[in-house]
Amino acid sequence: MVTFPCPICNYQMDQEPVDWRYCPSCGTQFGYHDAGRSYEALRHEWVRSGMLWWSPFRNPPVDWNPWEQVSVFYRPRIVSDEQSVDSRVRMRPATVVLDLEVEVGVA
Repeated sequence: MVTFPCPICNYQMDQEPVDWRYCPSCGTQFGYHDAGRSYEALRHEWVRSGMLWWSPFRNPPVDWNPWEQVSVFYRPRIVSDEQSVDSRVRMRPATVVLDLEVEVGVA
């Protein structure tokens, strides 16, 4: 089955996120909520509001983890050593800490 990632929360939707469709996870209505607002701003708003499941008609997947779902947008994008422009530069593992206070739950 082909899925389409929501550009706000990364939920794997069964339809493309195009005009007038909703994401059941974050509740974004494409063509309305994203008109004049960036995906990053909408994502930040969803995260700050607690990342609650939005859809009153579709239940979240049993193993739904909103932080794991959205974290793809917060992971640093690092090229491997083989792709490094300067072969003397080596990447070391690091811990990334985000200063976000959120409560995760289902509405």
